[in-house]
Amino acid sequence: TGFPNFGNTIFLVVGQPLGVLKGYIQDGIWGTADAAKAAGFGVIPGAPRYVDQNNDGKITAADIAFMGTTIPKFTFGWINNFSYKNFDLNVLIQGVGGKKHYNLLRVRTERTSSDGDATDVRILNRWTPTNQDTQVPSFIGSNKYEQLQSSRWLEDGSYLRMKVISLGYNLPASLMNKIGIQSTRVYASGVNLLTFTKYTGFDPEESTNGVDALGGIDYGSYPSQKTYTIGINVSF
Repeated sequence: TGFPNFGNTIFLVVGQPLGVLKGYIQDGIWGTADAAKAAGFGVIPGAPRYVDQNNDGKITAADIAFMGTTIPKFTFGWINNFSYKNFDLNVLIQGVGGKKHYNLLRVRTERTSSDGDATDVRILNRWTPTNQDTQVPSFIGSNKYEQLQSSRWLEDGSYLRMKVISLGYNLPASLMNKIGIQSTRVYASGVNLLTFTKYTGFDPEESTNGVDALGGIDYGSYPSQKTYTIGINVSF
């Protein structure tokens, strides 16, 4: 995948759903008031504060914890066909709930590394002594303390999407029969017109891989396109 430690984020565990996510749980950012306690973990104010799962006073691989799964808890859809006189309306709404997305695109754009500096607009809200109410670290010394596989990159991938909507009109049969046409329907339709989600990536429905175990991994896959169609159906 091109991401260091990426293989340590997703696990296949017997008795668990596919795509189990494990990582360090970020619990805010170390503030100046906690400088002495942060020093005990070998970091400085502005560094991510990870949960010390075993309370041994240090952050190690033993503190990696379960973060969720890429498999949604439920999927749903609703389709209906409406008609009134010569008009017809077809609607398809679908979505998922309880799914976790691991947003690796943010890893590339928010994290400083040997590949380059962070470029995401979120870094404008990075930690400073005068801006401590944030989840974005200061980046000072980040190569020393920032873990890649952490809950910072985990987002709610739930969404509701207006998948398809189509409006049609059947021209009066009495008029069509006069010119030798049995029926004519004109219509306009749209696909992926509206999406409601808290996910900050390009598309909560897309993922980088077609493999189920990696279905919630996203590092900038091309989003579902909005499609508009105008057409006519003629029967002789």
